[in-house]
Amino acid sequence: MRRRTFLSASAAAAAMAGLGACQPRDTEALTQPPAPPPPEEVVLPSADDEADSSNALELGDFEGVETPALGASLIEPVDATQSQAVRSLIYTKALTQGAWPAPPLDDALKELIARKRYWDIEDADRPVPNWPNLLRAPDYRHLEGFAQPAGETFELTAEALVFLAERNSFQFADRRAVRVFGLRGCALSAPEEARPFAAAHSLRVQTPGHLSCECVMGLWRPEDNMIAVFRASTTPSASNMFKALPAAGYGTSLLPTGKYRYRAGTHKASDPKKAQTGALLMDQDYVVLRTTDDLSFDPYQAGDVWTRGAAHNIHSAGRFRDGPDVFDSAGCQVVRGYYDLNDRTRCNGPWAAFRRDAGLVDPSGAPTAEEAPGDGSFEYMLLTGQEAALAASKEPGFMEGYYRLRPGSSGQSVLDYKQKLSALFPDIKLAAVDRFDSPTSFATLILHKDRQGEFASVVTEPLA
Repeated sequence: MRRRTFLSASAAAAAMAGLGACQPRDTEALTQPPAPPPPEEVVLPSADDEADSSNALELGDFEGVETPALGASLIEPVDATQSQAVRSLIYTKALTQGAWPAPPLDDALKELIARKRYWDIEDADRPVPNWPNLLRAPDYRHLEGFAQPAGETFELTAEALVFLAERNSFQFADRRAVRVFGLRGCALSAPEEARPFAAAHSLRVQTPGHLSCECVMGLWRPEDNMIAVFRASTTPSASNMFKALPAAGYGTSLLPTGKYRYRAGTHKASDPKKAQTGALLMDQDYVVLRTTDDLSFDPYQAGDVWTRGAAHNIHSAGRFRDGPDVFDSAGCQVVRGYYDLNDRTRCNGPWAAFRRDAGLVDPSGAPTAEEAPGDGSFEYMLLTGQEAALAASKEPGFMEGYYRLRPGSSGQSVLDYKQKLSALFPDIKLAAVDRFDSPTSFATLILHKDRQGEFASVVTEPLA
């Protein structure tokens, strides 16, 4: 069988003690993408103000804000020839330091990356990113048994969001007036950038991608069940995927669907020219999927690997010379919009409305107080447009059979799942807490490998 690699961080070993060993790592360069015309008084960014257009190939160019969060890394190769070997290798403490054993890149591709930015490459020569078919995509393959959504559009309401949250065992603390949500592979039904709070919004399902913003992010007020929606991306951009290839995929990865905790803060705070105030910073441990040798996040490929993640923040998309739809993200969740070049507290486009409605800025536009690490009070539910459409249409098979667990799930169903998982694999020790955390995510990948032959997804059905 294929050789697989899990990347583990020595600094996180203690957090994974319940599993007996390693926690994978990540190294994202977190940047930004596009938006509509600005007011006259705003100073426009230069062509590459928001983007990192460097062609340098050193690992440091892709580390961004992630490296400090993750600390030193240890690498552990896994020879996935049998499930017992996989389990013992993934969780061994005998780690060896070394390079990520990614498949070698084609010489012509390496030369192309060294010479040109992604969007400067001639159309005929530019590599095209590929979204895997839904039976291979980690956030969709668990929907195989359900009918496709009927109709071209669907009406998203709080009722559908409540159903999806309940069936994924997502519990909200509601320390804020709004819940943040994302729908991967989704669009507003008309060519709009955003819609204000309303009881329902007409949306449509589409295939996710990496060339333009092909997702929806929203704010949900549980007090009155009103929803605001924004054009966004929940996937990395092709340009970031492309420039990370020579570093074996370091710097760009895909955040899986789930529920995550965020805190108010400044994205890229260490860089005054690119800092984004009034943003949301990831405030927990989690896993991501990385591609090391092409422009596709497909866990069935030999060059794709699940690792620990860090700093997949929520911020603006940016503005670029390469086209009105071009966006720049190495894995962050981004809403279209951009900041004033000379005042990094002021921004434009849908992102300005998003952070205002989320309570990230006061009425004057000044950022509200930042939250300390561990004090995050924002909750983000990331699912797919397909799940939202099925819930909205109340498709009978879906309404009866849709029960899933994934990162961020909690409660008795998670406790029951972890107990059954530990009974199936006695060498995997999971802490008796009712949270679907990173150790549970990696144990779930092992379950899929054992039953389906591949580390396919962190989404699972409850075990019978």
